[in-house]
Amino acid sequence: MVAPTVSSRTFAHSVVIALRGHIDETASHQLRRELINALMRQRRPRIVVDFARVTSIDPTAVGALIAAHEAAPDMKLTLTLRNPGRGIAAELADHGLLA
Repeated sequence: MVAPTVSSRTFAHSVVIALRGHIDETASHQLRRELINALMRQRRPRIVVDFARVTSIDPTAVGALIAAHEAAPDMKLTLTLRNPGRGIAAELADHGLLA
Protein backbone atom coordinates (compact mmCIF):
# COMPACT_ATOMS: atom_id res chain seq x y z
CA MET A 1 0.00 0.00 0.00
CA VAL A 2 1.31 3.44 -0.93
CA ALA A 3 1.53 5.92 1.92
CA PRO A 4 -0.60 9.00 1.22
CA THR A 5 1.35 12.11 0.32
CA VAL A 6 0.41 15.66 -0.57
CA SER A 7 3.12 17.86 -2.05
CA SER A 8 3.14 21.13 -3.92
CA ARG A 9 5.40 22.95 -6.34
CA THR A 10 5.15 26.62 -7.21
CA PHE A 11 5.83 27.90 -10.71
CA ALA A 12 5.63 31.39 -12.22
CA HIS A 13 1.93 31.14 -13.09
CA SER A 14 0.73 28.07 -11.24
CA VAL A 15 0.83 25.93 -8.14
CA VAL A 16 0.71 22.16 -8.67
CA ILE A 17 -0.51 20.04 -5.78
CA ALA A 18 0.34 16.38 -6.35
CA LEU A 19 -1.55 13.69 -4.47
CA ARG A 20 -0.45 10.09 -4.05
CA GLY A 21 -2.01 6.95 -2.56
CA HIS A 22 -5.19 6.79 -0.50
CA ILE A 23 -5.98 10.36 0.50
CA ASP A 24 -7.23 9.63 4.01
CA GLU A 25 -8.41 12.08 6.65
CA THR A 26 -4.88 13.03 7.70
CA ALA A 27 -3.78 13.65 4.10
CA SER A 28 -7.04 15.56 3.56
CA HIS A 29 -6.05 18.06 6.23
CA GLN A 30 -2.69 18.50 4.52
CA LEU A 31 -4.50 18.98 1.18
CA ARG A 32 -6.72 21.64 2.78
CA ARG A 33 -3.63 23.48 4.08
CA GLU A 34 -1.98 23.34 0.64
CA LEU A 35 -5.14 24.63 -1.05
CA ILE A 36 -5.49 27.49 1.43
CA ASN A 37 -1.84 28.39 0.91
CA ALA A 38 -2.27 28.34 -2.87
CA LEU A 39 -5.49 30.38 -2.76
CA MET A 40 -4.63 32.91 -0.08
CA ARG A 41 -0.87 33.30 -0.01
CA GLN A 42 0.70 32.26 -3.31
CA ARG A 43 -2.09 33.64 -5.49
CA ARG A 44 -0.83 32.16 -8.78
CA PRO A 45 -3.48 32.42 -11.53
CA ARG A 46 -3.78 28.63 -11.82
CA ILE A 47 -3.95 25.90 -9.20
CA VAL A 48 -3.63 22.33 -10.46
CA VAL A 49 -4.43 19.30 -8.32
CA ASP A 50 -2.87 16.19 -9.86
CA PHE A 51 -4.63 12.89 -9.12
CA ALA A 52 -2.43 10.67 -11.35
CA ARG A 53 -1.23 8.55 -8.42
CA VAL A 54 -4.34 8.59 -6.22
CA THR A 55 -5.95 5.26 -5.37
CA SER A 56 -8.91 6.57 -3.35
CA ILE A 57 -10.08 9.76 -1.70
CA ASP A 58 -11.69 10.47 1.66
CA PRO A 59 -14.86 12.60 1.83
CA THR A 60 -12.97 15.26 3.81
CA ALA A 61 -10.63 15.70 0.82
CA VAL A 62 -13.64 16.09 -1.46
CA GLY A 63 -14.95 18.75 0.91
CA ALA A 64 -11.65 20.64 0.73
CA LEU A 65 -11.76 20.49 -3.06
CA ILE A 66 -15.36 21.74 -3.12
CA ALA A 67 -14.42 24.71 -0.93
CA ALA A 68 -11.44 25.56 -3.17
CA HIS A 69 -13.57 25.09 -6.30
CA GLU A 70 -16.12 27.58 -4.97
CA ALA A 71 -13.52 30.12 -3.75
CA ALA A 72 -11.21 30.16 -6.80
CA PRO A 73 -13.48 32.08 -9.23
CA ASP A 74 -14.20 34.78 -6.65
CA MET A 75 -10.44 35.26 -6.35
CA LYS A 76 -9.95 35.29 -10.14
CA LEU A 77 -8.04 31.99 -9.97
CA THR A 78 -8.49 28.78 -11.94
CA LEU A 79 -8.63 25.42 -10.18
CA THR A 80 -7.93 22.42 -12.41
CA LEU A 81 -8.26 18.78 -11.34
CA ARG A 82 -5.90 16.74 -13.52
CA ASN A 83 -5.53 13.01 -14.22
CA PRO A 84 -8.20 11.48 -11.98
CA GLY A 85 -8.69 7.76 -12.52
CA ARG A 86 -12.10 6.52 -13.57
CA GLY A 87 -13.43 5.91 -10.03
CA ILE A 88 -12.01 9.16 -8.67
CA ALA A 89 -13.36 11.08 -11.70
CA ALA A 90 -16.84 9.65 -11.12
CA GLU A 91 -16.76 10.71 -7.46
CA LEU A 92 -15.50 14.20 -8.31
CA ALA A 93 -18.13 14.54 -11.05
CA ASP A 94 -20.87 13.54 -8.59
CA HIS A 95 -19.91 16.59 -6.54
CA GLY A 96 -19.81 18.95 -9.52
CA LEU A 97 -16.03 19.21 -9.56
CA LEU A 98 -15.53 17.98 -13.13
CA ALA A 99 -17.16 19.42 -16.23
